[in-house]
Amino acid sequence: ESKPEIAALLAEASVTPSPAAYRLRNRLHWDPRARQLGFYGHRSWRVAEITDCRIVTPALAERLPVLTAALTVSCPEPVDLETVEGDNGFVAVLRPAKRGPGDILPEWVPAQDRCPGVAGFHRLTDSGRLEPGWGPQHVTVNLPIPLEVPAGSFFQGNRHLVPWLFVKISELVGPGDEPVFDLHGGVGFLAAAAGHAGRTDLTVVEIHRGSASAARRNLPNALVIAVAAEDFVARADSLPRSSVVITDPPRSGMSAELRRSLTTWRPRRVVMLGCDPSTWSRDAAELLGAGYRLRHVELADLFPFTHHVEVIAVMEVD
Repeated sequence: ESKPEIAALLAEASVTPSPAAYRLRNRLHWDPRARQLGFYGHRSWRVAEITDCRIVTPALAERLPVLTAALTVSCPEPVDLETVEGDNGFVAVLRPAKRGPGDILPEWVPAQDRCPGVAGFHRLTDSGRLEPGWGPQHVTVNLPIPLEVPAGSFFQGNRHLVPWLFVKISELVGPGDEPVFDLHGGVGFLAAAAGHAGRTDLTVVEIHRGSASAARRNLPNALVIAVAAEDFVARADSLPRSSVVITDPPRSGMSAELRRSLTTWRPRRVVMLGCDPSTWSRDAAELLGAGYRLRHVELADLFPFTHHVEVIAVMEVD
């Protein structure tokens, strides 16, 4: 298929919708002068108050006044506040903002007695390293297996569709004896779905060390390698062709190096996710040009009220 043909397939693909109030993970901005905690206004650096928001969950909406009051006391500088919710609570972290200081001081973390309803509060360095404050550093998301999600780690953000996506990936990977390689593994979510399908030979590749550590705890029988996907696949000559690859890159899509290495490796099946149809189409076109066939494609509205949509596809090659 050419890029126009891929666009036509995407236009005809089924779409799984999502209810509102969906965000398991949020990144808010703190303006100490205005004493405002919220999202940036449209095309501005002004922090807008969150009122009657269709994106944030009731748990976050309920805690916004508490978090605002606590930061007013403890934090005199502009910072970002990242939150993650799970079945066992709500954890927050402070991290450097684009227009703020490069380091977060320990005393800027609000005291525990000022944060009712918050299970833990910590700091993240600019490099993504978690510095402990107080309380738990992770939440648990209970799927067919419980997954530990540390604060600051990537995880699919839609609380309504995470269980659906777990089952969908499990179905698309299916049972079999071939090894499974999750090239953008995070905390092991997609690899866990493959394991739920009966796959036992699992390799998780994840460059973020905190996420990789969580993946080792979540999938104790999997091989977890804390390197970039490009570096792992660069040794394509030694990887088995009779493999299933799962790839879920960031919004910018696969790097050119990763695309080239995948076409050299030529794993028989690629379960390919992408949160931006334009970069997904670019990546898919290169695989299709190397002889892959598009066996399945569908869309999921993982990001309601935005222009982003998740593409979920299966490609195979002889």
